Amino acid sequence: MEALTLSAYAKINLTLGITGIRDDGYHTLETLMQEISLADTVTLKKIPQGILIDCDQDGIPTDEKNICYKAAKGYLEKSGVEGGIRISLQKRIPDGAGMGGGSADAAAVLKGMHALYPAKVSLAEIALRCGADVPFFLEGGTAFCQGIGEVLTPLSFRGKDRIFCVVAKNCDGLSTPKIYSLYDSLPQNKKARAGLDVIRNVLSKGDHAALFSMMENDLELPALTLRPQIMDLKEALLSNGADCAMMTGSGSAVFGLFLWEEKARAAEAALKQSCREAHFCTLL
Repeated sequence: MEALTLSAYAKINLTLGITGIRDDGYHTLETLMQEISLADTVTLKKIPQGILIDCDQDGIPTDEKNICYKAAKGYLEKSGVEGGIRISLQKRIPDGAGMGGGSADAAAVLKGMHALYPAKVSLAEIALRCGADVPFFLEGGTAFCQGIGEVLTPLSFRGKDRIFCVVAKNCDGLSTPKIYSLYDSLPQNKKARAGLDVIRNVLSKGDHAALFSMMENDLELPALTLRPQIMDLKEALLSNGADCAMMTGSGSAVFGLFLWEEKARAAEAALKQSCREAHFCTLL
């Protein structure tokens, strides 16, 4: 096999709680991550040597600054295989949105490299060196993530096929380090949050109402200090029939969850009139 094309699916954070900060400055967290159907397309082609990247979207780096470059380089170094790779990215996941677009692409690169250049290596180990979210995208689905994102517990989510999602973006992206720094500067109002056992129970029962009631993102308040438009978008989703709405990750995208497909599609159409982007999605 000389080439292959993969879909790199985005994620939303159904819960996100900051639990602490490590000596190296990285924040620890507990977050319920969910893969959704919105995806980039990643095409890999063998070349004799080197790593080449091209992208159909302006502003995306195509050199060693791209996380896909780091993933490909890590795989080649760990595997010791001879050869290079050309990576072509077709972007659909909003950039700077908190949806893990770059990390999803990097995970797709690792899976594709393993298919094109088979070797006995740990993709999870290489993934973690690329970025905290990349290990999740190797598995996808639904998972409770702890630590800096590297401790993953895959979860069964009953009835997720009956939930529909609209994700939208109406402002510029946000810097993840800046959002975490703002979070540290704000007064902390810690409260009890649902842990793994509670979340596992809610998902296994398919208790949508209980899930919606526990959804919260600790990074939303600091994000709002920089992008107050995020609140406008949440209110727009709710007024268009969403059963709940929340910012994902460190922003600036906001998603709404719907129990009726018709309402979700109508909300997508309405938001496309006023937002930069709006996408109807299903949960994977």
